[in-house]
Amino acid sequence: MSQTMDQSTLNVLNSFYDYLLKGEVSPVLHGFASQPEINTPLQGSISGREDFGRYFQQTSNWLHEHQARIGLLATYQSADLMVAEFVLYLYLRGEHADLPVALSADLKSGKMSQLRMYHSNWPLTGTHLQRALSFTSTPNEVPPAVAAFFDCLKQGDSTGASNLFLPEGYLREPSGAKFKHTGNDAVKRYLGAALAQGGVQTQITRVLQDQSHISVEYVIQSQGGTAIKDQSALAVFELGPNGDAFAAVRIYDDFSTPAI
Repeated sequence: MSQTMDQSTLNVLNSFYDYLLKGEVSPVLHGFASQPEINTPLQGSISGREDFGRYFQQTSNWLHEHQARIGLLATYQSADLMVAEFVLYLYLRGEHADLPVALSADLKSGKMSQLRMYHSNWPLTGTHLQRALSFTSTPNEVPPAVAAFFDCLKQGDSTGASNLFLPEGYLREPSGAKFKHTGNDAVKRYLGAALAQGGVQTQITRVLQDQSHISVEYVIQSQGGTAIKDQSALAVFELGPNGDAFAAVRIYDDFSTPAI
C-alpha cells in the first residue's frame, strides 16, 4: 500500500461531505478500489456507480435544502481501515440542529472497498430506525479499557462503566451536543437509565487504534436477555494521558432504548 495512495484516500474521506455539497462525485468514485459500495442508516446498502451517483445527488440536494455546514472532528487510520468523525450543522423543522456522523472505510490496496456511515435518525425526524446489519467480521485485539466498558454494558453495570472515565471525561450520545454527559456522576446517571432494562449484549466487529483514539464498530444483539434485530453501531473512545481511562466516548447508533 503506497503512502501517496493512503493520503489521497484519506483526503477523500475527510472531504466526503465537502464533495457532497459541491456535487462532485468523481473524486469520491476515484477513492474506491473498484465499484463504490456504501451502507447508510437511511438507505441501507448501495453499490455500483449508477446507484451511488443517484444517492450522491439526492443527498447533495438534501444537504443544500437544510443549509448544511460541515465540521470535521478527527480522522483515524490503520493499514486496512479509516474512520472520520463529523458534525453536520443543519436547519431542521424551523430550528438549528447538529447531527454527529461517523464514516468508516475498509481499505484494499490503499483505496476504499466499503464505506459505512453511522448516525442517529432522532435529530432528523424525532424517531429511530432499525438498521440492518451492514457486515460481520472478526476484530483485532480489543484494548483493555474498551473491553472492560463493553463487559460492563453486558453486565448492566453503570457504576463500573462510569468509573472507566476520567473525572472530567464525557460521554456524548448519538443525538448531538445537547446529549453530552460530563463527569463520572453524569455518565453514571445516563448509563443507569440506558441499562435499566438490563445489560446490553454486543458483538465487536472492527477495531481501529490510532494513538490515543480507538474506534470500535459493533452490533447490538440483545438487552436484558431479550434478543433484538441486530443493530450496527460505532463508538470512538478517547483515552486520557495514562491510557487506562476515557477522556471522551462518542457514540454513533440509532438504538432506541435509550442509546448505548
